[in-house]
Amino acid sequence: MHDLAIDAPDLSRQGARGAKPVGRIRPGSEAHLRLLCLELLETHDPYKPSIIDWPRLDEETRHKIVSLPIWDIAVQTEGRASMNVKVYGERLEQGLLKEAVEMDAFEESRHKLVLSNMVAFYGHARPEACLPHAKEAAQKAIALDPLLAEAHTSLAMCHLFCDWDRSNAEREFLRSLELKPGNSLARSWYGMFYLHWVAGRFEEGLAQATEAVQIDPLSAYARAIQASRQWACGLPAGMVWQ
Repeated sequence: MHDLAIDAPDLSRQGARGAKPVGRIRPGSEAHLRLLCLELLETHDPYKPSIIDWPRLDEETRHKIVSLPIWDIAVQTEGRASMNVKVYGERLEQGLLKEAVEMDAFEESRHKLVLSNMVAFYGHARPEACLPHAKEAAQKAIALDPLLAEAHTSLAMCHLFCDWDRSNAEREFLRSLELKPGNSLARSWYGMFYLHWVAGRFEEGLAQATEAVQIDPLSAYARAIQASRQWACGLPAGMVWQ
């Protein structure tokens, strides 16, 4: 199953690409690039996601896993990442870097299959089957109450991870925050998923994540997102845990 149409890598060249650089390697050098590429290419494991033997879990543990509100986002994010890497690889000239990037695109698509198969095995509905229903429910909620901020937040997430519609996603996030400025969760999601992951507006994303903590300083979730955004912005480690 390759819904992203990314071909499996050619394994016939493993071990035939020459030696890895040794000794002291200067960061950013040609030797550094070659070592990176060879590490990706020569360590590739051709496992098949469909035959992973997932362990049986007791009901309490299984419930803890499937109740985490991350799986739909995780699966869709891996799919999107594979396409981003694939498009980047298509722009490169032939060579070791192009081969390594194409390998990484395949890896990302395989990660999506692994996650999707895992959540299905443990009884969690597949995100690709649920997200259209979530979008429909959010739209119905807005039709019933256009001033319901949480429904606009949900629709923003659906636009982002179901449709990959950036403009409508941001519009719905902003409408949600206009209706309810004190919505800590909406600010966390807008800051991380849209501003950081999609738009690359890192300072704005961190500002939203920080405001979410100011709104709800006892929220461990908001603080975790703030810390991850601080780290992504390259702030000193001591600031991450403030």
